Amino acid sequence: LGVRDPSRCVVFEDSPAGLEAARLAGMASAALPDPRMQAANAHKFEALKPRWLLTGGIGEFDHRDLELAPGAPTPLPGRCSYDVLTGSGPPPCPPAVAPEEEEEERARIVLFGDSITQQSFGIGGFGARLADRYQRRADVLNRGYSGYNTRWAAQLSPKLLRETAGAAGAAGQAPGQGPAPGQGEKRGPVTLVVLFFGANDASLAEHNPRQHVPLGEYKATLASMAQQFASSGQEANVLVVTPPPVCHAQRLEFQKSRFPGAATGVLERTLENAGLYAGAAEAAAQELGLPCLNLWREMQEAEPGGAWSGYLSDGLHLSAAGNEFVASKLVAKIEAHFPTLAVLPCPHTGSFGNSGSRGGADLRVDAPWHDAIDPGDVPGSFKRPFKKRRLAEVEPAAPDLTGN
Repeated sequence: LGVRDPSRCVVFEDSPAGLEAARLAGMASAALPDPRMQAANAHKFEALKPRWLLTGGIGEFDHRDLELAPGAPTPLPGRCSYDVLTGSGPPPCPPAVAPEEEEEERARIVLFGDSITQQSFGIGGFGARLADRYQRRADVLNRGYSGYNTRWAAQLSPKLLRETAGAAGAAGQAPGQGPAPGQGEKRGPVTLVVLFFGANDASLAEHNPRQHVPLGEYKATLASMAQQFASSGQEANVLVVTPPPVCHAQRLEFQKSRFPGAATGVLERTLENAGLYAGAAEAAAQELGLPCLNLWREMQEAEPGGAWSGYLSDGLHLSAAGNEFVASKLVAKIEAHFPTLAVLPCPHTGSFGNSGSRGGADLRVDAPWHDAIDPGDVPGSFKRPFKKRRLAEVEPAAPDLTGN
């Protein structure tokens, strides 16, 4: 029935065994003695102390007996026939219990892109760095697809929209229609989608026609996917990331190492063409009013004179330094454009996962920090305001230096 608090239930029973089961379950009970057995069971009913003893049948019970006057701790005038605890008079009805606020799961951040995204959960990858920063506040989901361009990714975006939907059915699902496979379970809200495509689209048509996507189609498809996520039922924030620059020398060296004796010496990607696609992605984001991280430009500006090639491992994918660069730039964009999703480290320890760290208003922790748990009142510690969805986190009494 979906009732998680048994004290909010009333059990109607005509047998002592049923009343005992209700008592053990923590439920209020109303006894309906069978007239044929009333004499034999009278002492049993009295010993079990049901809240109501309805000797005249269920018609004596009025559901309004469960109500309380607004803001008052005392019950409305009773209408039940008898209370075995007092022996007479209207019974003290069970105190109304406010329904618990529906708990939400952790927020989710989705990284949707090609192989650069797929590899981002490796040691030191930008996805792994984001997951570390958002520990206990948001789950970072890697939805990277090696080799994909926007034309192929567009075939996945409806599936990804369904997968990242919350507990409600997918958009467009008819009322009363059962959930599709994978739907129905409770999921946290998707608060941010990082859309990172273009490195494969920018392949040269004459040398890599399989992955190449014309510039106009790339821009239009990227914009369409961004709109789908931004206008989904959860209205997720969207951050567009452009392809990075291409290092020609590294790409040719990659050919030689990967295809010894068969390297063509012909570039299938170029720095200049990647720049055109980066510009198209940035323009699409601007037209939609979305923030954009232009890696093609920012990497070259950060390390001019060709030193930016240190951000790449094979002329296309990210090196350790490149992953660190991308992670830092993503964090800066989130803080600038989505401050309610920002996370700040503990000023004492630098940790993102203790009570001294700070999360934005759209983030929540799903359990109290260990130093906020009172050993003398463990259940009470788990009912405190950390459950509130948009709680401004409270400064701990003392910094957590334990490292636990």
